[in-house]
Amino acid sequence: MKDIYKMMELKKRGYSYKKISEVTGWSTSTIVKYTLQHLGIPFSLCLASAFRDCSLMINPKKVLKKMEELLQLEKDRRGLSKDELVFIGMANVANYYWCAMKSLLKSKKMELEFFGAYLKDRINYSFRLKGSSLMPDMDELPRSPDELLNIGNEINLGDIEKLLKERAKMLELMKANIVGISFVDLYAGKKLPFESRSPKRRGETLEIIKAERYPTIRWNFNWENYVVVGEPDGITDNFVYEFKSTKNRFLMNFVKPVALTQADLYGYFFKRNRKRVQIYIMENDMTETFEEKVDKFHAIETLRRFKSVDEGEKPLPPKEWKCRVCDFKGICKARSFAINVPRTH
Repeated sequence: MKDIYKMMELKKRGYSYKKISEVTGWSTSTIVKYTLQHLGIPFSLCLASAFRDCSLMINPKKVLKKMEELLQLEKDRRGLSKDELVFIGMANVANYYWCAMKSLLKSKKMELEFFGAYLKDRINYSFRLKGSSLMPDMDELPRSPDELLNIGNEINLGDIEKLLKERAKMLELMKANIVGISFVDLYAGKKLPFESRSPKRRGETLEIIKAERYPTIRWNFNWENYVVVGEPDGITDNFVYEFKSTKNRFLMNFVKPVALTQADLYGYFFKRNRKRVQIYIMENDMTETFEEKVDKFHAIETLRRFKSVDEGEKPLPPKEWKCRVCDFKGICKARSFAINVPRTH
């Protein structure tokens, strides 16, 4: 780790890659990898320090394996088995009202991803709040996986509000430089037929173009044995904001309950009393807006229903057309529950 710090400090002072190579004895390509990928990111430094393995800063496969180990360790620390679902996302929970079984299956598939978000946010925010987010001192780094998992224990919602205000100031500074965006491939810089994109990419593009701009932040909250991770599309002093898009008005009738529930979950956990939900309908090129009080009781009821399915309760199956386009149709048993049971949502 001392060599890593020496390299990073030299780069911070403006040394060329060639000069750093002469001082450290590292190859130029290695220095470039460390500098471009991980310079100043506390999470990467902490992970490498906890496992005493600097290669974790540039080897994604090794990072993935260590994250799996850390997830199991965190479950052990909580007195839970490896098969118990712990880290979940608010968006997936809200999807209970699209299909309860898909909500659960997607949550299980994405648990490692949500654990990663939980861990990275705790570490990065902790150092940010200390004022050392660019490059933590060596004596601040964890010496073991347990120490790594303890970072961020001190963070409370007041700290998250402080970081949110910082982001709000940054957003105001950026607004003057934002220009109109057309349907372009944001990665390759090429114009593409919009319909050729995947539903996920279409949604991401429409959010960039059509959604209102508010500051936001991702954070996690304990609810019973779960850690619920969420990042609204916007958070103001008064409301949470959620944006979704859909092809037509028919589908909007199914998207709306999910969007409203998602906003309820955000409002409940981030302690906002109102929600602003917008759904863009592509076929009409119009946006429907819903402004309401956050229904905290509905948020809690949704969490309870999700938990019931997680514990083995057989959910009511969705409409059959949803199953035909579902990513989990090959493994889901929701339709087998449908015998003599009326369909819902």
